[in-house]
Amino acid sequence: AGLVLTFRLFRPLSLPFSPLAFVSARSSQTKMRRFLLVRTGLARASLARTLVRASAAVATPLPNARRFATSGARFLTAGVGLAVAGATLVVAEANIDSIIQEADALYDKANFVELFDFMQRNAEDAGCAQSDEFLWRYARAQYEKSNLIEKKADKKAAIEEALVTVKKALQLNEENFAVQKWCGILTSELGNYLTLKEKIQNSYVIRQYFDKAVELNPTDPTSRHLIGMWCFTFAELSWMEKKVAGALFAAPPDSSYQEALVHFEKAEALEPGFYKKNRFMVARCHHAMGNKDKARAWFLAVKDIEVKTSEDAKLDEQADFMVKYKC
Repeated sequence: AGLVLTFRLFRPLSLPFSPLAFVSARSSQTKMRRFLLVRTGLARASLARTLVRASAAVATPLPNARRFATSGARFLTAGVGLAVAGATLVVAEANIDSIIQEADALYDKANFVELFDFMQRNAEDAGCAQSDEFLWRYARAQYEKSNLIEKKADKKAAIEEALVTVKKALQLNEENFAVQKWCGILTSELGNYLTLKEKIQNSYVIRQYFDKAVELNPTDPTSRHLIGMWCFTFAELSWMEKKVAGALFAAPPDSSYQEALVHFEKAEALEPGFYKKNRFMVARCHHAMGNKDKARAWFLAVKDIEVKTSEDAKLDEQADFMVKYKC
């Protein structure tokens, strides 16, 4: 208990350099190359026809004229074939982009049942199955669906399925910060169903995922928040829990409220007010460190952020309680 991070995240922010924009740019270059290939084929075929006609007019066969014509026709056929294939690829990419936009819109509206159904319908599409951007969002939808399941065994199965999905995205692209982030989140969530030893063992892996997410996109506040949660979890361990962890591992995970505070404050600096819980955790760190005036100020600041979810409403209630009775 206490070794597993549980939280709800907003949609991860976009990279400063969008992978989708990069794909789009590459697609434009590819289309231009195919266009030039077709034009070259047309030019060669046209020249070949001219040579054949000239040869017939003077009744003197020009060497290689018909072979050149055949070559031009083949080149043209290849160019047209590539152009058709390229057009299909562009349509597929546009379709995936459209699916991703719809998925993000549904997530922002917290329509998680509709989101899951939508992603599940598109999961069998060949293009989606090979898109890391689609797959990590599908894993996110599976995770949100698991939160609506009451039976423990079914909830665990749903989280395991989501973890399998995001691991497929990881195989496709290890450089996607959102993929790394959701690998960490889902590995952490699975810890609710593991032994204490397995939880501690997984904690190293979870931290590596979050650190990699920050490395890939230092401007994403949620990745910073997650590292802060990891630090806070281990800072909050009781003396007995630390003794048990020390008995299981030579160097068990360790952290402090100060370290957690650094990450929560960095997250807030990246995007002030991005997440009500982040401000709440800044306040909790100050309170745990004995900085009651700062804790009070941050608990009050929690209520400056609009309530959008049931979790937000609970955080407001807890902040009120802390201000009234603990600060």
